[in-house]
Amino acid sequence: MDNKGDINLKNLNVIFHIPWKLITSAPSGSQIRPLRMLEAFKSLGCKVDVIMGSGAERLRQINLIKQNVKKGKKYDFVYSESSSYPTSLAYGVKDAVKYPFLDFRFFVFCKKNNIPIGLFYRDIYWRFPELLDRPFAKKLVLNIMYRFDLVVYQKYLDVLYLPSEKMAKYLAFDFPVIKSLPPGAFMYPSSRHVTNNKNNFIFNVLYVGGIGNLYDLRKLVKVIGEIPIISLTICCRENEWQNSLNDYENLLKPNINIVHLSGDDLFSLYEKADVASMFFENVEYRDFAMPIKLFEYISHCKPLIVTKGTAAGDFVEINGIGWAIPYDEKSLLILLNKLLNDRNELEEKRNKIIEILPLHTWESRALQVCQDLTY
Repeated sequence: MDNKGDINLKNLNVIFHIPWKLITSAPSGSQIRPLRMLEAFKSLGCKVDVIMGSGAERLRQINLIKQNVKKGKKYDFVYSESSSYPTSLAYGVKDAVKYPFLDFRFFVFCKKNNIPIGLFYRDIYWRFPELLDRPFAKKLVLNIMYRFDLVVYQKYLDVLYLPSEKMAKYLAFDFPVIKSLPPGAFMYPSSRHVTNNKNNFIFNVLYVGGIGNLYDLRKLVKVIGEIPIISLTICCRENEWQNSLNDYENLLKPNINIVHLSGDDLFSLYEKADVASMFFENVEYRDFAMPIKLFEYISHCKPLIVTKGTAAGDFVEINGIGWAIPYDEKSLLILLNKLLNDRNELEEKRNKIIEILPLHTWESRALQVCQDLTY
């Protein structure tokens, strides 16, 4: 990636900030994105100073950066990511009491020293009471703290990044610059290989992710269970499956497989799959949420079945990398029968993924930030 416009990435001094600690050995959930972005900045050749960890660790790192600035070092920008919790609580209550507003005071310092700040705002569960499972009093306190975060961001950020720009209307605050910065993908060499079906089924559907609550797979399981020549593999956490078993046990057929794998063990599942599923009910939150799992699927060159009208569905339709259909059993059945009879369309979607994948890697996301914040 040498041709990157006018920016000399190897000359960029970047501050990477998160108000909690990354577990780099085995990242999961909300840890994955910031780790991939940090790796991507380094992969581009940027010189990166990191602020993360406990309040004590962050204070020490901030003081070092302040000393560097005092000595004349020029930082080109700060890239930050919010926590799923309010910023002050990202490392816990004790940390918040001992180091109040530490991260916000750092933003003030950056603003005074003309260091642009871009921040990725992870999610906005707190605006949806049905998704924030807390007692009323705790919800009230958290809402106040989340809103305070946005007040600070509004004052000090140069660019606010969101999973998709559709999320902006839920913020209830105006920002001068809002841009989408969805998750990224990898370019695995194996992703270009044609699916190798090592079983007795003609067509293989894969789902990897959570199950229960927002992740209701019953329509998917029911429809595929009635088509014996199609297999469905659901890969989820074992405890989540046990908690959801009562909802599914009457729907399970021999062509429905439940597994509990992670990490490199997932590669064999992707190798056998023809398509991946993100066929969920279109609740309001999915209007703007951009799941990291979508980009994991295209990393393995798997065309997607998604729900029409969601942000993920829009992305799939615009890029021609799968099928966005209404959330009903008839639409799913029609699509699956169509794909059984037309493998050429499947190959067309796979080729389209190969075409667009370089535009959606983690490095491309980091490059966008570099371009946005070095204007």
